[in-house]
Amino acid sequence: MNENSRGERTSISKAATPQQIGEFWDSHSLADHPESIREVSLELDAHLTDGRTATVSASRKNTSEKSETTKMHDKFSRICWNTAGWKKPTGDAAKVETTSYVATHHFGHEEWLFNSEWLIDGYRYGFLQPILKYYRRYKGRSCSILLYTVTPEGNTLLVAKIANVYIPEEDELDRVLRKYERSGWMDSMRADVEVVGGCLTVLDNPKPVEVVNIRFQPENVTRIFDPRRRVVGGHKIARNRRYHPFDWDGSFPETEVAPPRTTKMIQRARKG
Repeated sequence: MNENSRGERTSISKAATPQQIGEFWDSHSLADHPESIREVSLELDAHLTDGRTATVSASRKNTSEKSETTKMHDKFSRICWNTAGWKKPTGDAAKVETTSYVATHHFGHEEWLFNSEWLIDGYRYGFLQPILKYYRRYKGRSCSILLYTVTPEGNTLLVAKIANVYIPEEDELDRVLRKYERSGWMDSMRADVEVVGGCLTVLDNPKPVEVVNIRFQPENVTRIFDPRRRVVGGHKIARNRRYHPFDWDGSFPETEVAPPRTTKMIQRARKG
């Protein structure tokens, strides 16, 4: 389809055709453009059974007013490469990323995501970088998340689906971080980071949201990593390597079984 006759472009995507608009929103989220989101209110006339009319008002509420059961759009979430099942940092991701948090600090906070020994009242608290980016918008809400990672060879692999993930409010995260300190879990994290030569200062006095920002039950995790499933077909999570919470419609991307990593592949990846 050609550009419209007046040459007008949309305000956010700067696109002129439906195809260009679709391609833009395949790799972007409205959350990237908070300045374009306006608070609105509306009034509806509801006709009651006795013929009377009542006015019902509605408006967008502040996120702090949302209940724990408030559902938001399901998400894709990238996690950094790890060779220990995301139970502790391995240092591998820092060797293949160049401009990310992992590249700078030599570990990712999500590398303890599946350490099931650290449970609080049956829940696992973990960290996802894409959630941190929009924490203020997402807190107090829940969704399902499909995790994926990028290998040193550049393949996008599905890792796991986590159902009913909740993004806790700040007061809950404060309590969780204190529990981590009392239980010695923060000391364990610091020791793990030291082993891989990571930056310890970021764990000296961290904000709670930088250590944990999601909550889930281990039984809601469905592992997809064995056999390794490689995303194919030009899907948006294969085209875009950003740590961004792309919307997920619940359907799984087209995949194929990825070949096992050989010794030569591992050595070549480590050499960069």
